[in-house]
Amino acid sequence: MTSFPKKSVQQKILNLRLSTPKIFS
Repeated sequence: MTSFPKKSVQQKILNLRLSTPKIFS
């Protein structure tokens, strides 16, 4: 059950990357 929170975090990061590609670029 430790994969759930990790996936949530990864999804949040992906969302942030799509929302702010300039910062990650």
